[in-house]
This record gives sequence, structure tokens and C-alpha cells, in this order.
Amino acid sequence: MFRAPVRELAGKNVLVTGAASGIGRAVAEYAADRGAVVHLTDVQAGRLAEVADAIRARGGRVGTAEAADVSDHEQVRRLAALVTAQAGPMDVVLNVAGIAIWGTVRSLEHEHWQRLVETIRIAGIDQQSKAFVRARRHFQRRAVSPERAAEAIWRGALRNRYWIYTSTDIRLAHWLQRYFPPGYALAMRIFNYGANRVLPAVEQARRAS
Repeated sequence: MFRAPVRELAGKNVLVTGAASGIGRAVAEYAADRGAVVHLTDVQAGRLAEVADAIRARGGRVGTAEAADVSDHEQVRRLAALVTAQAGPMDVVLNVAGIAIWGTVRSLEHEHWQRLVETIRIAGIDQQSKAFVRARRHFQRRAVSPERAAEAIWRGALRNRYWIYTSTDIRLAHWLQRYFPPGYALAMRIFNYGANRVLPAVEQARRAS
């Protein structure tokens, strides 16, 4: 069934995964501030409850705040049934808890969704090590804030755009990938080499798997 693109958020039902922190929290707050009814989920139940309380405290509407692991098919089915029973079909779904993969929502199989939402944390990494702390600080200095990323995401989504860039770096990387694949491949090799030197546990875990 065809549904017209969402052009404004007031009164719309918006489901956000990964809503307990970072970009997920930022896009949920952005939508709630503009009148949407937000439905939130995350694996971190305590932090999710804090986000829901914070949104309500600033006058926003939270329809659902239900902890779930979206890499677990059965938990996803239960969450979908709960949200649909309470609010009907969603106007917007933002799957922030995951990685990118090609394909439309209808064309992806369950195993594709599994890959999208598997946790990227690797147990072998010492997050207190000097190398990890330096790498994180470097990333944080260059990274776009969750709030700016949320603004870019919603600006594109409300214009019904398929491609949404949250930073100049992402735009450049995508340009290289599309128009100069050898340059993109070289850049990724350099990035991977640097990441493996700084965080050897990542490569060790990858080889072990």
C-alpha cells in the first residue's frame, strides 16, 4: 500500500532503535521536540528509561519505551506487536542500532537484519588502554555531534531523500566509493592498517571468528 512521504513530524508515530544514547537519542529528542509521538527501544533498559523520562520532562510524548535486543528476531517480533497494538503502524522507523547494508526494507531477509544489528563491541578490547583512549579522543575531535547528525538525518528524511550525509567525510567517502573505487579501496586499507595497529585486539578477534 502506497503511503505519502512524511513531511512534518507533528502527530506522527516515530520508532527509534538504539534510542538510549548517541544519535539514537538525538533523533528521538528531535522528533519529540517537533510534536512526534516517539516509540523507543534499546538493549540498555536503564538508560532507555532515563531518555524517556527526559523527553517527557521537556513536554514530549513517549508512546512506548521498551527494552529489546534488535538482533534477536523473537524480541523484534514482540516489540513490533506491542508497538502496533498500542499505536498502529509507524509513520517513520529509524533503525539507529546497526550498520549499513544495501537493500530496501521489503527486500532484506532476516539474516541481513541480523548482520545489521549485531553488536560491534569486541570483548577482547581493553577500553581503558592508552591506545584505545587516544584513538577514541581522536575520533571524538573529528566526529559530528549526535545532535548535528540527527538534524542532518531528519532534514534528509523529511525531504524523502534516500542518501543522507551526516558529515563532509561521509560525503567524500561515498563519492570515492561511487566514482573512484580504487581510491576508496586504498583509503579503507590505510584506515584498517591504522586501526589494527592501534587496536590489535580487533584484528585478533576477527581472525579468531
